[in-house]
Amino acid sequence: MLAPARWTGAAMLGLGVMVSDPADSATLREGLDGTWTGQGAIAAGYETTARTARCRVEVRQEDAANSLEIHATCATTAGRRAFTLRALFDGDTQVRAAVRANGTAETTQYAGTGTETGMELSATSPILLDGAYYQSRLRIDLLDDTRFRILHWLQPESADSARQTLAIEFHRIAEAP
Repeated sequence: MLAPARWTGAAMLGLGVMVSDPADSATLREGLDGTWTGQGAIAAGYETTARTARCRVEVRQEDAANSLEIHATCATTAGRRAFTLRALFDGDTQVRAAVRANGTAETTQYAGTGTETGMELSATSPILLDGAYYQSRLRIDLLDDTRFRILHWLQPESADSARQTLAIEFHRIAEAP
């Protein structure tokens, strides 16, 4: 087993996207490219209270549509949080991703599956947050051409269920003419 990743910042780790009408939506890799703003809830850890968050996200498609890079900055009443997610699509359904939060040196590795309109990923090893180890899962869903959703869950190694620690819906910022 790989050594657990150590997190000293908040549990702002994940993203999620779900399609509402596949016929009217671009694919995930094409559809996310651009600048987004969103609002939702973030919990800084498994046992902390979720706070309302406002976020700005920059998404760039790279390397001939095989990868995405997502940079997000979110503000809550407790302060500012930032993360970067880099996802690499291996063929049609396999996705690998690396997430770094709050400028820490440690990176959490994820692996999972992708579809035309979303990806669902799990950390490849437990993460250390606030002195405890957790399984981490994230999901990114493209709702339509103007909206996407990021969801994240933490689950203690000893628990039967996970707690959602991030749920934010984003809206595309219109480009200036």
